[in-house]
Amino acid sequence: MDLCPLYQRVRNKVKFRATKQSAVASHSATLATLPPEILSLILGHLCKHCSRPADLELSGIDDGKLALKSLCLVCRALRRPAQAFLVHSLWLRFGLRGYRTGKDDSNFAVLRTLIACPDLAASVRKITLGGSEMVLRRERLEAVRDAERQRTFQTVATLSYEVDDVSFTRLTRDLFVSLAHNLTDLSFPLGFRRGEQGAADRAAAVRHAQYAKMLNSGAIMPALQTLTLFPERISSFVLNDPRICLFLCAAPNLRRLVIDEVEDLVEFTTNYIDPYTVTAQQIHPGLFLHELPTMQHLHSIHLQNCIVADDAPGRNLAGLQTLIAIAPNLRRFQFSAGPSFQHPMIASSRVLSLLEPLYDTLLDLGLRFDASVTYLDDGDHTDSLESLARFNKLCVLRLDEAAYCHSRHPGQPNTDSRNRNSGGESVPPECLTMIVPQSVQVLHLELMYGCTKQCDALHLAAQVADGQFPNLLHVQIEAVLRTPPHGAVQLRNVQQAIDAGWLEAAGYESDVVAAFLESNVGVWLRNAGSFDDLDAGACVNVC
Repeated sequence: MDLCPLYQRVRNKVKFRATKQSAVASHSATLATLPPEILSLILGHLCKHCSRPADLELSGIDDGKLALKSLCLVCRALRRPAQAFLVHSLWLRFGLRGYRTGKDDSNFAVLRTLIACPDLAASVRKITLGGSEMVLRRERLEAVRDAERQRTFQTVATLSYEVDDVSFTRLTRDLFVSLAHNLTDLSFPLGFRRGEQGAADRAAAVRHAQYAKMLNSGAIMPALQTLTLFPERISSFVLNDPRICLFLCAAPNLRRLVIDEVEDLVEFTTNYIDPYTVTAQQIHPGLFLHELPTMQHLHSIHLQNCIVADDAPGRNLAGLQTLIAIAPNLRRFQFSAGPSFQHPMIASSRVLSLLEPLYDTLLDLGLRFDASVTYLDDGDHTDSLESLARFNKLCVLRLDEAAYCHSRHPGQPNTDSRNRNSGGESVPPECLTMIVPQSVQVLHLELMYGCTKQCDALHLAAQVADGQFPNLLHVQIEAVLRTPPHGAVQLRNVQQAIDAGWLEAAGYESDVVAAFLESNVGVWLRNAGSFDDLDAGACVNVC
């Protein structure tokens, strides 16, 4: 049998298959060879369907995994298309326990790339730095003094033994210099170590503030709109931290200030060496709050998880009042108390007293407290939220249940079984409608107790249906629901409220809610979650 024809046919098939595969391979393209328009479409699709596209891991690259952000920073062809999608927001954490050393190396590489590529750095609008305790040590004072004037916003060095401190200081300083002009959102950790080490940190912060003031860095972050200051873990963030002033001076056009987990004022005492006279001076900076600049563009202050006690001398209240006074054009103020069981916390009436100069200008107010924390002494029942009625132009009001359950109103007994565990009478439902100003257009209520859901909210619904609040346009009720909806759901009928567990199937309650829903007020219901998720701007124009 002649095998030549058969061999020839098999050989031709192999050649044809190889030719076909080579033709396909010649028309295939890698990410680096695609046009920028196609790359933008691909990255846009990934960012649309991923919550954190920058951290998306790509497998099959060098037998390992690589984050999409790192790939875009390394590949020159991907840098420009990635600017609008992946480098808009950065979250860099250094020196965390449990993090491998390669993670810090990757973050350093990101910083170096941003510093080396000004066009890429110009696309960064939001940056969050964290992971290490921020202090200043004596051997680094020379670096601060030799910094370039009018350009450097000197960050304090990290005290982490897992990271090169000098490299971190230099990179963060250069990063701020390169990003400062375009940065609009910044989250930065501040704090002092607890215990005996805290005194050394406070002394270092004083020295750093004095040297930074001498450098007169100026407004090096003119585009910054939102500033968030928070404590690093296992540290305390005090209200009179002298470094707060440095951030405010660097961002004169700041519009929103968020201070998280701030604690009581502390005394600062340190030996300061004057760099000009080389003489030691004992300084007592005291509160440090008198050095805060006036922020004309600051319209929103949010004190989040505030752990400030109601001290007898009133220094903490004076400190909070000084902080609020830096914003003469304040339009929005949010106050949420954090958990502290050592001292009585600041009550709601005390917070309202701090806002007395803003009775005619404040548009948005939020108060949130913890029902399990003591805000007043056992013998003091004089707290009241009646001063809410003095806010003449208040458009948006956010209240949680503890904000008014801890307060005494006309007709309320001295004891309250819901927050004092005294076995006394409950708060009458009229209290809620007594404290809501007539000018309010958007009302957000966080109701946790079943009796409040059945009484207070129903009484409010009856008052609204009766026309007692003619300006009210939007009511959002946040409660523990039986069947939680996905996000906020607008109530269309009574059956929705019954199915969610907000109402019981009763005739009178159904009639009240039905009349409530037939009014011009939009009623929204959501499961208990985030207190600050209400989009008031979609309902009323609040600057």
